[in-house]
Amino acid sequence: MEHTVLLWPDGNPDGWHAFEPEGVEISPEGFRLIRPVEQPRLTFHGDWKLPDPKVLILPGGGYWLVAADHEGEWVAEWLARHGVPAAALTYRVPNPDGDEPKHRIPLQDATEAWRIVSALGATGVMGFSAGGHLAASLAHQEETVQALALIYPAYLLADSGAELLPEVAPLPHQTAFLVHHEHDLVPLQNSLSYFRAVQPASKQLHLLGGDLHGGGIRLGDQLAPWADDLATWFLEVCS
Repeated sequence: MEHTVLLWPDGNPDGWHAFEPEGVEISPEGFRLIRPVEQPRLTFHGDWKLPDPKVLILPGGGYWLVAADHEGEWVAEWLARHGVPAAALTYRVPNPDGDEPKHRIPLQDATEAWRIVSALGATGVMGFSAGGHLAASLAHQEETVQALALIYPAYLLADSGAELLPEVAPLPHQTAFLVHHEHDLVPLQNSLSYFRAVQPASKQLHLLGGDLHGGGIRLGDQLAPWADDLATWFLEVCS
């Protein structure tokens, strides 16, 4: 059931090119870190012809790289096995010579990806770390997003350190599933503020001990403790 499509088969908008050839590094834990990304692409998992809940996944990487496996394709594969077809986006990251704001190019890709997957019935979006910011930004501008899963989301707060940036605020009909470690290097307040901004129905906040950031759906053979709850939640709120 896995297949990949190029987001911009006729070339990136405005003739954009990465500052150097696409590169892949393998982390000590065995997952891919991609930087830069020349050809953004969607990898689909599961049967997208079925009327099941469907989700777009946006990996993290600090808008510097894309953690394509444990925050992307492995997540999509796992959700699909549990009844939630999912597509992971490998999006472009900004060039270091002036692509500002840093989420502009990734959001362009996420918006196009959402156009594709929402036409196939997707109503949920999931993001990790910087991908959480990207997911929240996308949801703020796309009313067809019903549910967001934000896993240790970053960059959501205004300068006050407590209030959400207006451009990531949830819309009134949207609900959310949030995960954060208490001593994460990304401040917990990102998740707390978003959780408070979401309407009460169906929202969940999973607070975990420790300082882990970037664990994704699994590290090694250890599945994230929130994974089963996430699949159940998507099945409930996106049906």
